[in-house]
Amino acid sequence: MKMSCAWIGTAAIVVALLMPSTVLGETITIPFGTTVFCELDQKVTSKKRKWSEGDLVKAHVWKDVRVGTHIVIKAGTPVIMKISKLQKARIAGQKGSLELTALSVLGADGVDIPLQGGYDKSGKGRVGLSVSLGVLVFAPLVFIKGGEAVLKRGTIFDAMVRNPTKIEVDTATKRPVLRMPSALNVAVIYDEIDMDAQTVLLPMSISTDQPFERVEIVAINDKPLETPLQLDMVSAPVDGSVKVTTPLKALAKMMSQGMNRLSVKAGEETEEVLLEIEF
Repeated sequence: MKMSCAWIGTAAIVVALLMPSTVLGETITIPFGTTVFCELDQKVTSKKRKWSEGDLVKAHVWKDVRVGTHIVIKAGTPVIMKISKLQKARIAGQKGSLELTALSVLGADGVDIPLQGGYDKSGKGRVGLSVSLGVLVFAPLVFIKGGEAVLKRGTIFDAMVRNPTKIEVDTATKRPVLRMPSALNVAVIYDEIDMDAQTVLLPMSISTDQPFERVEIVAINDKPLETPLQLDMVSAPVDGSVKVTTPLKALAKMMSQGMNRLSVKAGEETEEVLLEIEF
């Protein structure tokens, strides 16, 4: 019997040594203003027969939210949103309007995190068209209706953490999984976007340690382009870095409402960049 107990004790020690290392809890604070990218799970319009102010709208976190090396809000987590403003299109060319407000989301430990911000979408007005028709055919202006505001499923937008929030995260002492980082780095140069220019360009910085002769956008929102869009190089590559541009108007025709993801290819490397401009 003593031998059996000793064997069990030894086995327990061996199992403990073979088990993954201990996971300890750590409290960190999610700062005020931390960005949370969200994605709509359903189509929303300003038609009051389908939606009303105060209705809840389904959405989820599009991308992991990190503080340092910790994931504090996981991608795919449902986001509580509501319609905070809804105005259907009216006669006289008045366009519809629609505003969504993010309320809260659960953190990685299940704590409720208050949010603010959301999406404001107004339908395209037809006042100019209304006036023209009124002059040409002498039709009363009030009989021409404006456009409804529409937000499609998959629309990406940003909200932010409303208050500093403490959260418990798991600190694993086990060895991290090593992954080779992409050699390609792509960044939109927002400060150089001139919205008053005759042709508005989208400038991006491209850097990589691999040789390349051309830079292309090969997919938008995970949808491959039949013909990749080649970007114009503003300067020749220097130390693996170059600035490229493309007309924003031509690019916008291929984008969805809200924010968009661009898959940029240089040489044999491809990297995804989020275009933080809402269309």
